[in-house]
Amino acid sequence: MHQDTLPPNLKTQLFDIGNGVFTTSLVPILIITALASANRPSQITNIAKEHLETLETREDKKKWVMMAQSALIKAAFLCGIPRVINAMQSLMHGVDEETKSSLPKSPSDAGTNLQERGETMFNKVYGKVSERVKSNIGGSSPDLMAIILEDVYGRVLSDVTLLDEVETELLTIVVLVPLHVPAQLKGHLHGAKNVGATEAQVKAAEAIGQLVTDYS
Repeated sequence: MHQDTLPPNLKTQLFDIGNGVFTTSLVPILIITALASANRPSQITNIAKEHLETLETREDKKKWVMMAQSALIKAAFLCGIPRVINAMQSLMHGVDEETKSSLPKSPSDAGTNLQERGETMFNKVYGKVSERVKSNIGGSSPDLMAIILEDVYGRVLSDVTLLDEVETELLTIVVLVPLHVPAQLKGHLHGAKNVGATEAQVKAAEAIGQLVTDYS
């Protein structure tokens, strides 16, 4: 896969937005997921490589790569699996062989009670309008609503093993901005705050998504 880099001034702007608002591990993950959504996978490799070079231990590197993988898997249900396949491959091109060898070799266990887990997180994200949202989507297609609750929210988004609810909603924001879906973006701008994100975090996530969108 062809690799290229973000223009230095753009990369500086993106990190300046995130630094001081998010953890140092989350900032590059948000940038990576925004690039995946904007269909610019080739620029992910160097973001990953440069961040991994700042980490000292093999365990820290392993944890960060697994967090980035989890973020992209969550993004797949928002911006599409084909884009995430390319983004995931680009991510792994930036990972050194020693770290790669330490990563899990089999899929993680999704757990049980997926429908219940999905309902719980969906209701937390959408708060007082959750029933209305479910009714609107379910009115269009009961099958779609069932997939959203059990598979998207239940199996994937509610998994907080590597990324908690706040981090999940923030990455949702950066993924939605390049897709130009204002209704869904508005819901998750509120949803992020419903699960505990600060106003500053929400604004910074939206700004990262917008900067990547404008560049793309």
